[in-house]
Amino acid sequence: MLQNASRSTRGLRGTRSTRRTRGARLATVAAVLATATAAAAPAAPAAAPAPAPRQPYHCVITLHGLAEPSARCGAAAATRAGRAGTLLMTVYKDAGYSGDSTDVRDSAGPCGIDGYGIPDVGELLGRGWNDSISSFRVFGRCTVVRGFRDSVYGGPSHIWTGDQPYVGDQWNDRISSFVTQR
Repeated sequence: MLQNASRSTRGLRGTRSTRRTRGARLATVAAVLATATAAAAPAAPAAAPAPAPRQPYHCVITLHGLAEPSARCGAAAATRAGRAGTLLMTVYKDAGYSGDSTDVRDSAGPCGIDGYGIPDVGELLGRGWNDSISSFRVFGRCTVVRGFRDSVYGGPSHIWTGDQPYVGDQWNDRISSFVTQR
């Protein structure tokens, strides 16, 4: 009986080589299942690239004596027509001559004694320019700038001479019109 019992147990457990073969098969099946599961699983989404920093927006105002000034912005400001005339000044939305900018040019030539004015910065340029000037540079003989709190040269005013990397806390983002002269 004892021999039969051991045979029947061996039949259930199999021989040593049979157990090795079964183990190898099970390992192969497990590897195939792991590979199939990994292939079927959705890949983790790739991290979106960081957006490129916004490039400053540039405009050009060209004054034409008593006629209506013309304004060009973006790609149009980089054309030959956009660069025509004498550069009088450049205004900037941020301190330190940075951020969006606008060149003020005159089609007739250098700065005259009477100067040149922009009666309404916001109306002429749009894009949020009203009450947005924080710094400016002057060129040629136009070295004096008088800024006004309101459009059409109204309200309180302030006079600066030369380049201004910052117009000051009282005038930062409060200039609605201005005159530049020598």
